[in-house]
Amino acid sequence: MKILCATHNLNYEGAPLFLLRLAAGLKTKGHEPIVFSPADGPVTREFESAGIRVLISPLTHAGIGREAFDREVARTASRFEGLGIELVLCNTLNTYYALYLARVLGKPALWCIHECAPPYDHFRSLCATRELTQAALEAFALPARLVCVSQLAARMYGGPEAGSCLTVIRHGIDLDAVDRYAREHDREALRRARGVEAGTLVVTIVGTVCDRKGQLVFVRAAERLLAGHRRLRFFIVGARGGAYAGLVERTVAERGLAGAVTIVPETRDVYAFFRLSDIVVSASYEEPFGLAVLEAMAFGVPVVGTDVLGVAEHFENGRELLLTPPGDDAALADRIALLCDDPRLAAALGGAAARRVHEGFAAGAMVDAYERVLRECVALPPCGYRLADWRRRRPTIMDDLEFYIRTFVTSARRTGVAAAVRRAADVLMGRRRADRERMRHAPR
Repeated sequence: MKILCATHNLNYEGAPLFLLRLAAGLKTKGHEPIVFSPADGPVTREFESAGIRVLISPLTHAGIGREAFDREVARTASRFEGLGIELVLCNTLNTYYALYLARVLGKPALWCIHECAPPYDHFRSLCATRELTQAALEAFALPARLVCVSQLAARMYGGPEAGSCLTVIRHGIDLDAVDRYAREHDREALRRARGVEAGTLVVTIVGTVCDRKGQLVFVRAAERLLAGHRRLRFFIVGARGGAYAGLVERTVAERGLAGAVTIVPETRDVYAFFRLSDIVVSASYEEPFGLAVLEAMAFGVPVVGTDVLGVAEHFENGRELLLTPPGDDAALADRIALLCDDPRLAAALGGAAARRVHEGFAAGAMVDAYERVLRECVALPPCGYRLADWRRRRPTIMDDLEFYIRTFVTSARRTGVAAAVRRAADVLMGRRRADRERMRHAPR
């Protein structure tokens, strides 16, 4: 089967790396995946090394009107018409545009949802206009099937009316690659290469540095732990720039933590940090199924996570990981301190989680499950599913007002009031500048 796999970017982050694993697995089973992205990125080389073709085709899918969006989709579809595509796989909510692409091509589609944010908030932030937000909400009716990575996400986007069109397929990872990396890379050598002194415990958080991932909470927890004079090093892996990453960097500097807290740019070699760490943290405010958590567990590293993780559906709190409330740096510091002070508990958690991952989270099983759903999609019409809240109406200015209030409150809770005010002012001024540009170039 020739499958067009749409991804919103090709950066070193969870969704594109998931797609890499899935596409490579489908290729070994005789299928021909072709990856489509509106923008290039470092993961392109990974796909090409696996013998998977990558097509980069810029497509504007935010901040424009519906007619302009439809023209963008039609233009992009014309490029793919001669490829013999049999099915379109859309990876993450952000690729809602690829469902319209599939409709223009007359091909069935599968939508893989990796998020668990409220639908209107996610799309309003992504699409910028009410017209496109409505298009994104209506896109739920277009795929033959939808796949979520956890029951947590399925409850957010599904419901009784979703019926058989929604399936949950949990993540799988390449366990052989994890075991091989552990054999071939000496833990102490990796620690020395990162300047970790003997006798120092390493605590790491892995993931794109953004407010959803809670790195500021991690920094505040680190400050609490260091005040207790423990010998600790902290790594924040996944920096890419942006306002939130800048806030994290300033907070580390202003609180005098630069000697103990290291911020690492996005890297393909995250396995090095799992291998050298004593504890891995997920501080996310929302997370349908943390892939980094799963990989850390496969290395046998004890995990402290927030009680919003889809992974909590499959792993037992207190036996295979420790959970804390999101945003609670004191509770996070307490759980980390518990593992620092009780090596036997840390070893027991890490060992139990590793056994569970190796028993039930192999990449092969995940690929098999997706292949079954893909084959079903070929013979199915669009599911026709519509989110209940948006079944009979279009977004209004009141929906926008509520969205802006929720966004400000959420930002204030995660980053502080001052940072939230600055962010709101930047957004407002940015829109005003954009409005002036549109007026300047508008036809007269």
